[in-house]
Formats: sequence, structure tokens, C-alpha cells
Amino acid sequence: MDWVLGTIAVFCFAAGLNTIALLLCVAALITSVGTISLRMRARAQGALLDDGWVAPKLFTAIVLLSAVWCLAAQAGFIRL
Repeated sequence: MDWVLGTIAVFCFAAGLNTIALLLCVAALITSVGTISLRMRARAQGALLDDGWVAPKLFTAIVLLSAVWCLAAQAGFIRL
């Protein structure tokens, strides 16, 4: 879900809809962090085998955090 929201945010940014793109990136970041926390909880309980998912999900979360920061600066919510 985070990739879908991130892709839609890119198209919104390309269309000049910076605030909507920012909101979509925030939603994607929340989804990504939620997925990471749920999978780590399941792994801690022994219900999920480690299949190498941690690095891609953390990379996605870092990219989304960077995108949120850049979009917030572009939209004028953060002064640089």
C-alpha cells in the first residue's frame, strides 16, 4: 500500500498538487511504519519467519521520510 500511495503522490506532485502529494506521502509513511511494526511483532511472537523483508521496508520508510520532508519544504510548511 505504501508504494501505491507513494506513486500517486509522485503524480500529484508532477501535476502541481503539492499539498495533496504531501498528505499522500504522510499516509504512505504511516502505512510503511505500521507494516514494519506489525511484522516485527509477529516475528517476535514466532509467527513469521525472517525472509529478508527488513531492509527493503526500512529503505522504503527512509525514502518516504525524505519525500515528506522535501514536499513539506516545497509546500512551505518547513523553512529551510
